[in-house]
Amino acid sequence: MSTTLSRAGRAAVTATAEALTRFATDIFGRAGLPQADAAVVAEALVWANLRGVDTHGVMRVPRYVDLIECGDMNPDPRSGSALKPRRRC
Repeated sequence: MSTTLSRAGRAAVTATAEALTRFATDIFGRAGLPQADAAVVAEALVWANLRGVDTHGVMRVPRYVDLIECGDMNPDPRSGSALKPRRRC
């Protein structure tokens, strides 16, 4: 990781695409996604950032984890288990 100046003149942390993909994969894995699926989602989000579509990139990670935690997103739909919402997202 390194730092650069943001438009606001403050230091902004930067990371390589590979480091960001590993980080997001780890987060999704801890949230309950199978490792292979976690990697696919992470790669797609980082790819969006690399294309300049930041609104569809890794900024979505916290929201996706929130949806998993509240039961609105099934982290492993192939398992056949249905999730029941624990709280309103």
